Amino acid sequence: MRRLQPTPRRAFLATSAGSAAAIYGVFLLYETPGLGIGHFYYLPILLAALATGPWLGALAGVGATVLYATGVALNPAISTSEVISTSTAIRLVTFLAVGAVTGYFAREGRRATAELQVLAERDAVTGLPNTRASERAIWRPARSGAAVRAPRRRARGALRASRDQFARELGRRDPDPRPRARG
Repeated sequence: MRRLQPTPRRAFLATSAGSAAAIYGVFLLYETPGLGIGHFYYLPILLAALATGPWLGALAGVGATVLYATGVALNPAISTSEVISTSTAIRLVTFLAVGAVTGYFAREGRRATAELQVLAERDAVTGLPNTRASERAIWRPARSGAAVRAPRRRARGALRASRDQFARELGRRDPDPRPRARG
């Protein structure tokens, strides 16, 4: 049986669900007209949107509106006539928009970060992996305990082959610029 690994996204979603449940409980027990505990529903909406994207962020906004409306209906301190009103429709639109917009910018931020990661590991002219990416590819097996010598030999061979090809394109006979010892 495979166990789920904790990731920031799962942590955000778990915190979102937990905070929504806590806010709902506090809303039922302590909300009175004008207190404003319902504004805390922005926290689970934002967390869900940051963890997922615009569509699930908007869905979290709808869910928060449903929790708010049922909380108003079940709370004896608040008149149930406030559930079916313009303010609930405004709250729905606001919660939905906050979730969708936050999710959109979170998704675009993740996409930009991934693109910058690729650009940081590639040479701008050739598109080949740069030193950082090569070293990471060489040393990643070493950190995990795997054998390192074979990948290092392959990497050296690939670097020599690309150096030799570059030298041929420049028209040099000897691709190795280092002086050779004569003996």
